[in-house]
Amino acid sequence: MKYLGSKARHADEILAIILAKRQPGQTYVEPFVGGGNVICRVPDAQGPRIGADLNRYMVALHTALGNGWQPPRDVSEAEYKRIKRNPDAHPPELVAFCATGLTFGSLWFDTYIKPEKEGDSRCRQSADSCLRDAPGLKGATFVHSSYDKLEIPPRSLIYCDPPYVGTAGYTGAVKTIKVGESLGSGEWKAAPFWKWADRMVDEGHTVFVSEYTGPQASHYAGNIKPSEELQAARAAVRALQADPDSPSEAFEPAHQRIHAAEAAQLESAQAMADRWRVMWSKEVVGDFNITRGQNAKQETEKLFHREA
Repeated sequence: MKYLGSKARHADEILAIILAKRQPGQTYVEPFVGGGNVICRVPDAQGPRIGADLNRYMVALHTALGNGWQPPRDVSEAEYKRIKRNPDAHPPELVAFCATGLTFGSLWFDTYIKPEKEGDSRCRQSADSCLRDAPGLKGATFVHSSYDKLEIPPRSLIYCDPPYVGTAGYTGAVKTIKVGESLGSGEWKAAPFWKWADRMVDEGHTVFVSEYTGPQASHYAGNIKPSEELQAARAAVRALQADPDSPSEAFEPAHQRIHAAEAAQLESAQAMADRWRVMWSKEVVGDFNITRGQNAKQETEKLFHREA
């Protein structure tokens, strides 16, 4: 269905790579199932499928479509606004359908798209899109969960399509910030995700990630124990600082020694980041904006994979 960041246009290309790694009966897991445009193309006969998302409305929509729910073919602007004002008073699958299927850019409860002509409304287009994907959703299990809390069967095949760094967020899954919490607590953080992805690989899962950029060396730097050389270099500087008779010319080479040791540490962190190899890439419009003109930002979308 229509959804922010949908992979519908190149799902088949991505899956050709991912499913080549799937073992018979292996569970396929999507911790960021979003609009369900990838999981609906994964053959149900090859093994169990699990789709999870932090947006409970999208989880309800996929479950309902897989069980035969028929989306409406006409929703007036007045009805759309009533659902937007009070979503909990309506079935969650209807909320998700209206929030993404009736708006510009499929932005969550954004501007309602009015029909340009009778019989050709955005609502009918979205309903048709949902019904095309519905057969592929049948038999899959959909779960309301964050990626890091999701219970994943042993040795699963995991495909992650998280919010991209530096792009618009997925408003339907925004975390409610409590009093006293940092205003940034609801923002997407890439470093914890990549550490989780590494842990999944280390636990025996097969993991693929769609992103514009892979993990950064800085994500790993804090996990690397300072080398003996770095510890010795820092100790030498502390000794110079503690001695009032230390000659001033001794400090520069001592600090250079620290910088050299830190550079070596960073190389080790970069080597850990480089374990995630690019398996596929394609130029895409990456601004997640409804404006698709000359100013639209071009990005290279990539599929990352790390061997155990």
